[in-house]
Amino acid sequence: MLLSTEIKLDQIEKTYRGRTGCACGCGGEYYDLNDQNIDAEQVSKEINKHIKHINKNSERAEMYILMDNQVCIELENPSGTSVTRIYLKRN
Repeated sequence: MLLSTEIKLDQIEKTYRGRTGCACGCGGEYYDLNDQNIDAEQVSKEINKHIKHINKNSERAEMYILMDNQVCIELENPSGTSVTRIYLKRN
C-alpha cells in the first residue's frame, strides 16, 4: 500500500514496536502520548521514529480497520520477525 500523504505526529494515538503475533505488549513496547506514567519527550521521540520508518517504507505498509473502527497501519520487517504499528486517532 502506498500512503497518499505522510503520517504526522498529531494524527497518532499510539504506536507499537515489537515481535509479530500477540499485540498485548508482551513482545514489544507501546508508546502512547496520553500515558501520564511515562516521559512525554521520550515517547514523542519513539513515536517519531516509528512515523519516519513507516513513511519511508509506505509501499510495504498495510492498513487495517479494527473492530472499534480505529485505523492501524502496520509495517512488518522483511524477515517477518518484528512489526511497527501506528494507531491513528479516531475522528
